[in-house]
Amino acid sequence: MNRAKTKTVMVFLIASIVFAVSGYSAEVSKLRVGILLAGEFAPTYIAHRKGFFQKYGLDVELIYFQGGSQVIQAMLGGDIPLTVTAGPEGVAAKLQGADIVLLSANNPTMHFTLFVAPDIKKGADLRGKRAGVSRFGSSSDFSMRYIFKSLGLGEKDVTIVQIGDNPSRLAALKANAIQASVFTAPNTVRARKAGFIGMVDAHKLGLKFHGSGIATTGAFLRDHRPTVEQFFRGFLEGVQYAKAHKEESVRLIKDFSRLKEDDEAEETYRVIVQDIQPRKPYPLKEGVETVLRNLESSIPKAKTARAEDFIDDSVIKRLDETGFIDNLYR
Repeated sequence: MNRAKTKTVMVFLIASIVFAVSGYSAEVSKLRVGILLAGEFAPTYIAHRKGFFQKYGLDVELIYFQGGSQVIQAMLGGDIPLTVTAGPEGVAAKLQGADIVLLSANNPTMHFTLFVAPDIKKGADLRGKRAGVSRFGSSSDFSMRYIFKSLGLGEKDVTIVQIGDNPSRLAALKANAIQASVFTAPNTVRARKAGFIGMVDAHKLGLKFHGSGIATTGAFLRDHRPTVEQFFRGFLEGVQYAKAHKEESVRLIKDFSRLKEDDEAEETYRVIVQDIQPRKPYPLKEGVETVLRNLESSIPKAKTARAEDFIDDSVIKRLDETGFIDNLYR
């Protein structure tokens, strides 16, 4: 083969390799991620808006849903391969045979605050009163009962009733149909402005609960682990940025959550970004165990399930051990 032909063949081979690599990158670089319009998921939105996913080679499209159960269904149906919202719904789906792995605990607790009528000064004053939750068996119900236990109140001391969502519970408080309820930011600001008193923050009691986190299917993790790791890198850098840049993060939270008031965005930032979101959001066995105990009455399999079978910390562990996370904060 003469020199000209050899050069032509080499050019062709190099072009073929480049085309193959770029084609593969195009295939895996797009990632649809399930998310909810709630302050709890603001760090993902901040990472997206600041371009951190793109920095690590991903074209992330955030797909918005109305509820966590819908996200899990979409993931299992193949519409989205990954979500940042997986909490109790993910555990419940796994119990029922779904191929789900919990990869992180971005919210490793419950960020509800107990609000009470102004005349209630201590836990004992709640005896004989009525307290509202969204529905029995919900996170608000579990959080309420956990807080009451911390106050030394038994199951029969306070009548717990189903009211509905945050606005409905606040309306019931205003009408004195109930004398206590639990709220998450930014609804905590609205309850405070309405004259009600924040008595107990559940997350300050040391409650470990798998409230939400990054999750995918076992199949996607096996087939696309590098893509999942790229997402983690972008997300974790977004967390670091949010914690270090309050003013910009509050502005983005206000935009993301469609809030009109600055103080509502600032409270969401304080509770979600500063207090709750871990720098290293390892999925916690203890948090999943709490969810399992909460699901026992509705899903009998929860009684014998092992929490470690629900989580996979290999992605975040690798990033932690290589120093990636620590380097973000230096």
